Amino acid sequence: MSTPVITSNNYTVTPATKTGTAATNTNDPNSVASQQDTFLKLLVTQMQNQDPLNPMDNSQMTSQIAQLNTVQGINKLNSTVAALQTQLQASQNLQSTSFIGRTVLAPGSNLSLTNGSAQMGVDLTSASDSTMVQIKDVGGNVVRTFGIGAGVAGTNQITWDGKNDAGQTMPDGQYKFAVSASANNQQVQAATLAYSLVNSVSMSSTGVKLNTNHSGDVDVNSVRLVK
Repeated sequence: MSTPVITSNNYTVTPATKTGTAATNTNDPNSVASQQDTFLKLLVTQMQNQDPLNPMDNSQMTSQIAQLNTVQGINKLNSTVAALQTQLQASQNLQSTSFIGRTVLAPGSNLSLTNGSAQMGVDLTSASDSTMVQIKDVGGNVVRTFGIGAGVAGTNQITWDGKNDAGQTMPDGQYKFAVSASANNQQVQAATLAYSLVNSVSMSSTGVKLNTNHSGDVDVNSVRLVK
């Protein structure tokens, strides 16, 4: 907001630069101190040059003072909000370090089969009456397709017994999976969720990121479950 200009019935007073005299006592013309200094100079100048027969309107002066106070209040509020935001960000960064060494369930499609068992999840936008899971090896070949029945809206956990469609146990290692769901013969949006180990935490312009072994960089706000 620009510095208020004081007006009277007969003339307008605006800031002027005089030779050999500093216009303000501060280096920043947008600072509160500079605005106060400018306002007071304008007020004194107007009072010194007012027409005795047509003096300055008191209501006009009151309005200008109120406007200056509003500007100062907004500046203070902006400073307070900025300070709170910085504190909240620092607090979130500190809390996020507690994820290191923990296993999180977050968006992803990588699957780790260990000792003949693997866990994963799916996030459904609405309840389903049919939910199908498809497991693929690293070459993209489908090794197992199975159903988990009805699913609830939100996070659903899934367990794979490590066997293929022929009933043979697959070797431990890395796999990928996909999930499809439907309700009343209508498709339900399903987002795959993978378990990953958090190795480290990084800070970026978009927020805190969890660096995981299977799902890469994960937004801390997208974590559904922590083990």
